[in-house]
Amino acid sequence: DASASTSMSPPLDGEWRLLFTNAKDAEAPARTEKKREKGSGGFEDEVREGVDITTGQRIDAEAGQCINYIYAKGEKRPFDQLEITIKMTALSPTRVRLDFQRGRALNE
Repeated sequence: DASASTSMSPPLDGEWRLLFTNAKDAEAPARTEKKREKGSGGFEDEVREGVDITTGQRIDAEAGQCINYIYAKGEKRPFDQLEITIKMTALSPTRVRLDFQRGRALNE
């Protein structure tokens, strides 16, 4: 039924919580720095004690926009909120082009 299919919202529309990532850089600002030997760098595998990180995205499929976010809570947080706004353009029924538009950091 065509009327039923047009009344359904797009399948990706709405709020999404990130349950898993292998991209440690998503939380890098809240990770503790490694004890460095000369020439080494990076971050430990643990998020700094006292910092709670929430990651996810809000997708407005009708507007063709996605906002990826990282929220930090806790006394030792390095920021309150980071957001990356992405323009989504359908290339086909199964492919989407992503254009990064802007980023912003918010602190109280």
